[in-house]
Amino acid sequence: MKNSFDEVQCDFAVFWAKELGQDPESLVRMKGGMNNSVYRCGKEGKFWIIKAYPSVGLRRDGMKAEVEFLRFASGRAPQYVPKLCRVDHQRRCLVLEYLSGDTPLENHIASNEEVSAAVDFYKRLNCRKDNVGDSISMNAADGYRRITQHIENTKKRIKSMDTSLVSIRKRNLVRTILHKIYDELEKQAKRVSEQINNGKLEDEINQELLRISPSDFGYHNAIKSKSSIHFIDFEFAGWDDPAKTVIDFWIQPRAIVNSTKSPMLRALRKDERQVLSERIVLLTPILYLKWVCIILGVLNPERLEKLKFADTEIIPELKVDEQIERMAKYILRIENTISTSYLKMLIATY
Repeated sequence: MKNSFDEVQCDFAVFWAKELGQDPESLVRMKGGMNNSVYRCGKEGKFWIIKAYPSVGLRRDGMKAEVEFLRFASGRAPQYVPKLCRVDHQRRCLVLEYLSGDTPLENHIASNEEVSAAVDFYKRLNCRKDNVGDSISMNAADGYRRITQHIENTKKRIKSMDTSLVSIRKRNLVRTILHKIYDELEKQAKRVSEQINNGKLEDEINQELLRISPSDFGYHNAIKSKSSIHFIDFEFAGWDDPAKTVIDFWIQPRAIVNSTKSPMLRALRKDERQVLSERIVLLTPILYLKWVCIILGVLNPERLEKLKFADTEIIPELKVDEQIERMAKYILRIENTISTSYLKMLIATY
């Protein structure tokens, strides 16, 4: 955390500090991503979180997604989410309950208790369908309904990368890796096409199978105290393919789920697992390749500029090298876990 009251323009936070009866000097900038600005406000054990979002423009409206999700989750699973205290559309910010506790460090290995809490959270969100359509209007970020859309999205990510940003000593290595990712993606695209043409798979998931997802769902977006586990950051939430949720929870790179199968399978009914089995098998290697591309997203010049804006202390060359190292460790951890035959065997055990 940094006290950035003097460093960052934060009119929205100053306004709400005063509205809450707090001294603006108590504002502390919290560690956040490129998509929003987050401040803690208050003192002496009485705190709030003030979170601001960029103007919508051509972007997906993350503020709307988070408001819808928090209001919905407050009815289905209130014990797992912070309270939504205020919604300020004019300043595009929210005032949220401050949750005390620890946020896991990078590469934290989720405990059985933590995994069980995540599974229970997802189950409670989707325990029934009454009036959900009136509450959640948005799809999750990258909430594609077709497998082929995930393939095209990953290809787009690869094509956006500029290897000239990589140090000369690693440039050929990264180019080789990107070529291999693209070639593997083409192989997966061929497999998907064959399954679709043979009538063994529907490219587009049936709308009735869609479920509410926190998205970017994992223990990296959690806060743990002695008595509770909460999940945070829902600007990417919305309707999503449950096959994607099952896979992403398992193989996302930031917080490790040390399991030979996705624990999120437990959140699905037996009939849902049977219907989604082939979809999970085919989508897993595609999303794995996508996660590799997300780690290497720093090679997208536009994304690198956003990172530099969010953290003025960033050194681009070092950040690129850091992400290449992260990618290598991720590949070593995941690649032997996602073969098609292995996945079929795992899913069959449920």
